[in-house]
Amino acid sequence: MMSRRHARGTTLLLSAAALLALGACGKADDAGKVGAPSGNEAAAGSTNMSVAQVAGEMNKVKLQPGQWEMTHEITDVQITNAPEGMPAGAMQSMVGKKTVVKECITPQQAENPAAEMMAGQKDNKCKYANFSMSGGKVSGQMSCSGGQDGSATMNMTLNGTYSSTSYDMNAEMRTSGMMGAAKDMQMAMKSHGTGKRIGECPAKGDAS
Repeated sequence: MMSRRHARGTTLLLSAAALLALGACGKADDAGKVGAPSGNEAAAGSTNMSVAQVAGEMNKVKLQPGQWEMTHEITDVQITNAPEGMPAGAMQSMVGKKTVVKECITPQQAENPAAEMMAGQKDNKCKYANFSMSGGKVSGQMSCSGGQDGSATMNMTLNGTYSSTSYDMNAEMRTSGMMGAAKDMQMAMKSHGTGKRIGECPAKGDAS
């Protein structure tokens, strides 16, 4: 579920900016024609922020370069208005399964963790709100739209802790308005992600 490319982005975003959903679901365009992930009705009455502003918050933290180990787990999934034919418990089967990925973070990536986010957010339809990193704590909201008519939505709230060598994040995500038979389906998902620096990057050619 988490590709190596997304794993690197997840490390940088979660460690320094904590956008857990990018790791949890990747880009949802391939699975329901929705934009990138998000959570709990992010923007209602909140302060909108640009990608550049979020990047500024991210760059307050400098990660330690080296080999990082990241673990992601979906802790709860709730489905309403499931389409006819969807196997009972199909989504719930994801709960409790952990994905563990190791990734080398270079000095350049560690120095500018927002760079990959800025590149990845160029064409998405996401809004950010109340994103803050201070005193080892991070919180924020993200809402995205997608689909041919823009009716598909994903909203996420995020809270957690971070340091230069580790992170621990919880995210809540809600989706609705997917395409086709799932157009009336709504899904609420909770996930937990952790990461830690485990040493120096292996030499080229060595197994990670």
